[in-house]
Amino acid sequence: RQSAQLGAQGIQMYATTGDHSPEVLTIDMRKELLDKVKSNGLCFSAICGDFGKGFWDPSDNPRLIEGSKRIMEMAKDFADGYYYSIPFNRVYMLEKILKDL
Repeated sequence: RQSAQLGAQGIQMYATTGDHSPEVLTIDMRKELLDKVKSNGLCFSAICGDFGKGFWDPSDNPRLIEGSKRIMEMAKDFADGYYYSIPFNRVYMLEKILKDL
């Protein structure tokens, strides 16, 4: 509500850990949260799924990839049709890392 009062059109939600992580937010809780956001004239402008590590450590990648998948699946429940674009050079590096798994 405060974001709307300040003139914001959307909000960003941190979703890697805590109350807004996919492990905590059930489908019903997600619907309730989205209804609350929309009722204030807002949308989710971003769902932050950054674990702060990148995919540089092959031994940690399975955990990070699984967590990223869960966040992306959850983000679909909040989507209004906009999707984040990763810069090409990062996509290339990510593809190389994933191929090496």
